[in-house]
Amino acid sequence: MQSADLIIEAEKALARESALAVLVKRPPAWWRSVVPGMFLFDFLERLVDTRKHTSRCMAIRKPALDAALALVEGHPREEVLSDLEKGVAGTLASLWPVSQPLQEECAKLAGLLADHYVRILGVNGVGYLELVGKAYHERGAYMAFLSLLDEAERRAEQTLVDEIPLRKSDRAKLEAHCQERAARRRRECEVVFP
Repeated sequence: MQSADLIIEAEKALARESALAVLVKRPPAWWRSVVPGMFLFDFLERLVDTRKHTSRCMAIRKPALDAALALVEGHPREEVLSDLEKGVAGTLASLWPVSQPLQEECAKLAGLLADHYVRILGVNGVGYLELVGKAYHERGAYMAFLSLLDEAERRAEQTLVDEIPLRKSDRAKLEAHCQERAARRRRECEVVFP
């Protein structure tokens, strides 16, 4: 499997795991026993919700990977980042109406991810975590990147929250999602740099 495919699979896995852990809840056990066959509808609903969340997460990550591949091929950085900004804006606009500040925050996040992906694409390995280990060499460098990434994701999410009024329960889900995502990344870091 090529490095780009490994990156995509790792990002999708992160999105799926965080969705299943926080955003997509199973109904109480009694619900399944009250109506026979409801477990099938529950399963299908969870599957659809997980796929929606994954596609939303990939709205920034896929264009960032495309930009990273273009940078690795030697295309001019300014041109690639300009195309990345337009690509992110177009992808986000296809999902929901977005403002200029949200587009800017998401473009910054995509640029940070593109730099990360360029670094990973520069090494060879058989798994995503092996690529990360070879690309960053030491725990401190990877933790510094994760800190920047978390900050950029939180800024983009805060801009989204400022634009779209969320219920208290939705805000709690978003915060739990951020915590779950950070916890998974810390676990990955423990595996890569024991």
